[in-house]
Amino acid sequence: MALRSIAVLLSRGQFARIKVKSWKDLLILAFGEDQVIQWKNKKKKRKINKIKPDNESLFNEAISDMRAFYSEHQKMPRTTDLMHIARSIYHGRWKQKDIHSWNDMLVHVFGQIDKRSYKYHGEEGLKAAILEIQEFFNINHQLPQTLDLPHIARRIYKG
Repeated sequence: MALRSIAVLLSRGQFARIKVKSWKDLLILAFGEDQVIQWKNKKKKRKINKIKPDNESLFNEAISDMRAFYSEHQKMPRTTDLMHIARSIYHGRWKQKDIHSWNDMLVHVFGQIDKRSYKYHGEEGLKAAILEIQEFFNINHQLPQTLDLPHIARRIYKG
């Protein structure tokens, strides 16, 4: 079972009858209270000794990572390609530089947003999706399933 599913079950109180009401309770049940406390103390010590780089150097490093990704792959990075940068944006680390979203960062670094994400938007996007589905049918002689064309299916579910 995925960790996210376990977290959902915990939030719904599914394990309450066996006295597991939080993630910590589940960890204690799995590993024992002494072990969990020991791990928590180690984690606190590591945080104290950790030196955080300044915001400006992180920002410059993020820009160079994005440019390196583009050089290597010949396409703009997506949030899933560079999660450490996406997390920094999500947590508002560069709001003072007017970077509030991934697209803001793309505009800052490359001067434009990634057009691939908008291929299936609006009426033109619907026509493109229909053409791709028809092409799939002509090649495979069967109707496509969502797993055959997940990029189109995702757009339908996202809206």
